[in-house]
Amino acid sequence: MVVSMDTNDDIAPRERSTRAVHDRLEEAMERAERHGGRLAVLHVHLSHEAGAGPEALRGQVALRLATALRATDSVLPGGSDWLLLLLPGVDSVGDAAIVARKVLGVLAEPFAVDDRSHRLDGRIGMAIYPDHGFNSDALLRNAEEAMRRAGTEGGPDVRWHAPRTTVTGHDDLAS
Repeated sequence: MVVSMDTNDDIAPRERSTRAVHDRLEEAMERAERHGGRLAVLHVHLSHEAGAGPEALRGQVALRLATALRATDSVLPGGSDWLLLLLPGVDSVGDAAIVARKVLGVLAEPFAVDDRSHRLDGRIGMAIYPDHGFNSDALLRNAEEAMRRAGTEGGPDVRWHAPRTTVTGHDDLAS
């Protein structure tokens, strides 16, 4: 399990984090390509109650997920209220959905911050390489779009990318 939680607050942390996420995703895609496999990208949005510091919660979530997922999976930081999971060797959306439901279960357990118990909800959007995109930009956009759809009904939810709107990263998109 790879957990990458860079907490340095130096120059342009968002830009550095975004670049690191793209680099890690590109590496994972290359490994999947070499081994003839797939890669699931899960965009996890964390909804927390008022008073809970999102940075402290994000670190705890990443560590808790590290114990719940496979050793080959990666937890990558996103913004203050989201993170990415990279799941190599996931063969289908159904397999990724099983993991996503497990992640929602992990999020449902209370987190302790500043001697208080905090609860989280999660919305998860999924995209599978190469089915839903051939480059990191397309996969991230498609996973995020699915996450936004998951949020339309309120509460914890999981959605996968709808193929009819797939952004593949190619200029010659079919309608």
